[in-house]
Amino acid sequence: MSEYLVSLTTRGAPPALQAGDVITGGENGHGWGSRERKSAWIAAGNPAKTWPGAVAIIRVPLHNWLKTMLYAGGSTVIADMDERGTDTPPRFNFRLQEITPSEAAALAADGEIELSDDRADDLLVDRLYGLTVAAVLRLSAG
Repeated sequence: MSEYLVSLTTRGAPPALQAGDVITGGENGHGWGSRERKSAWIAAGNPAKTWPGAVAIIRVPLHNWLKTMLYAGGSTVIADMDERGTDTPPRFNFRLQEITPSEAAALAADGEIELSDDRADDLLVDRLYGLTVAAVLRLSAG
């Protein structure tokens, strides 16, 4: 399983961080802290209504993080989004404007959602190619 930390907010015009940009990621059970995972925020004693909600976690059971990193040439991870140069946008973006109402409700309630492999590939844009990952995979298959 892969887990992607995704920005829910936009910080200016491109190439600045945009809603849906993949900030970083990791394997299943990645050590997200209370600023990244809403359940950890609450477990740390903070009221749910004070959750900052600037990021969300998108889990994809059939995405293998090591394969994702190989596919992306290592460019999916941004060490620190506050120190990232504004002239280099993240390589991947989840098109959050295309999520379903139930997916949006889960993000709002839990700060994370789980997507099927196909659904994630349809929503995830690889900016290197200007296409969704699903389209890139179809083209590379021949």
